[in-house]
Amino acid sequence: MPTVVWAGVGHGHPHLFSLHRRLQDAVLHANLEPDLKPFHPHITLGRARGVSRAALKPFLRQYEDAEFGLWKVTGFTLYSSVLSADGSSYSIEMRQKF
Repeated sequence: MPTVVWAGVGHGHPHLFSLHRRLQDAVLHANLEPDLKPFHPHITLGRARGVSRAALKPFLRQYEDAEFGLWKVTGFTLYSSVLSADGSSYSIEMRQKF
């Protein structure tokens, strides 16, 4: 079963990669371990815990060509997460305004 519904943004605008680099720098500055997986720009739309793939397919087909427009990023908040049997708990590690 899928647990996350997300929308890819194609190859992504160069500004997204610049933002990713700034985020990685902030992670290092906060003495945290960076995520070394390849960066794939996307937007997380929601969580789908307990929803079958078959139930999601009509929704995904209906919105597969949806356009979300452009957003100006003026800052970010860096969270850490701890997984547990009850779900994740999140803590703010750093906030940055541009």
